[in-house]
Amino acid sequence: MKVLLLCLEEFIMEETIRLFGIQIGIFVQKKLLDFQELKKFEVNNPQNRKVQCCYTVDVKPDLNPQGKIIYSLENVDIYTTDLRTERCFPRYDRLLEKDAYGAMLSYKTDVERGVKRSEMELLFSEKMLELYGDRLVASQYMGLERLLLEHRGFLLHASLIEYRGLGIAFTAPSGTGKSTQAELWEKYRGAEIINGDRAGIRLFPNDVKAYGSPMSGSSGIVKNKETHLRAIVVLRQAPENRIRKMTAIEAFRALYSETLMNTWDAWYMETMTDLLLDAVRCIPVYLLECRPDEEAVCILEQTLREEVKNGRYK
Repeated sequence: MKVLLLCLEEFIMEETIRLFGIQIGIFVQKKLLDFQELKKFEVNNPQNRKVQCCYTVDVKPDLNPQGKIIYSLENVDIYTTDLRTERCFPRYDRLLEKDAYGAMLSYKTDVERGVKRSEMELLFSEKMLELYGDRLVASQYMGLERLLLEHRGFLLHASLIEYRGLGIAFTAPSGTGKSTQAELWEKYRGAEIINGDRAGIRLFPNDVKAYGSPMSGSSGIVKNKETHLRAIVVLRQAPENRIRKMTAIEAFRALYSETLMNTWDAWYMETMTDLLLDAVRCIPVYLLECRPDEEAVCILEQTLREEVKNGRYK
């Protein structure tokens, strides 16, 4: 934290946001970046500014990672040194130069198992700012899945709703109908859609909570809200509506495939695997093969009621 405070002369805007129940401080050059998609998550109470994680944000003419490259995909390269890990985002837009990086997230490399990376640096190239300006969605470069994992949470590809005070997360590959099922619940049961594409889920000793996130996909639905998670529903399109509870191994595989995985990081993979195993033990996970109609809502609602009636869920 002292390092960040020394940067205040350069990073003249300080924001505190609350994402997934985690307080985050952001130090950023006010003239260059605004983080519009995070405005809904700002902490307005000046007495509640204690943070659990800090980002410094800056813009450079060019981004030059240090260390050696250990992993490469189409849209991200991973570099490491003895002290830091750097995620570099190349060729995000075809307008970027072929070998140029548009954004880079840098954080401390684990020295001991379980050490939290509470200080992160996020850099953007001048070209990236020139191309995107106010349309830049900075949160997608923040490594939020890491932040969640450090607090016993994971970022699930899901549409999240709240119905009668409890959350239901619909998860499936893109195009399967997550947003459609959420909208059906809104239409026929008056449920509230919290997020249309990504939900943060955290495990606590006696509770599981789900949170809205700033990443909404094509739905555009972003709400700063948390709810007690009642169930996760895995969707498949089918000619008839039917539902069943998934086995633990089925549920694990389904969640694993719809959760962001940092496959280059052994600590992340081991910790996330353990967390998902814990999740399927305490969160009811259902397979809903369905049509986009009210009957799909009815059979899920009836199933949840029966589990309460039979004492399998309180």
